Amino acid sequence: LRNTFKVVPFQKKNITLIQTFDDEINEKLIIKSRYITQRRLELCGIKKFEEIIIPHKENILFEKIQICIDQNVDIILIIGSHAITHIKDVIPSAIKMSGAKIIRFGIPVEPGNLLLLSKFKSVEKDIYIIGMPSCAKSPKENGLDWVLWRILCNINFKNSNLNELSVGGLIK
Repeated sequence: LRNTFKVVPFQKKNITLIQTFDDEINEKLIIKSRYITQRRLELCGIKKFEEIIIPHKENILFEKIQICIDQNVDIILIIGSHAITHIKDVIPSAIKMSGAKIIRFGIPVEPGNLLLLSKFKSVEKDIYIIGMPSCAKSPKENGLDWVLWRILCNINFKNSNLNELSVGGLIK
């Protein structure tokens, strides 16, 4: 079969990591999450990214997402102080306020099933906004990697593409 496999290189992307914290900032967790994200991106050829650290509040997160959109970033990664547990949680609510469309909450991959994928359509391009699952704080491969790799290769996402991850969706 022709084009059964296609090797697509990672593209350089402008990425911002937004980390949120509850009442008190946990410096060790913030540093660990930054380091793990940095390592994950370096494996994809991305050497630098911006970082924003804010309280886990919907209106503050919305403002920072809006700033990232105005700065025309390619990908906004958001890691909260805890997992996104429902579609009306702080992270998805702030994303919706920005005008981004939520493509999917929850993917058929474990670990990483609580990932939130959304997209903001600007005049120039699509800006992906990812609510990262808690397992993204671990260096082990997870659903975030599977989604991030595809975005970094400019593979367009639809719900059906995410459903296809269920074949072999248990990552060890």
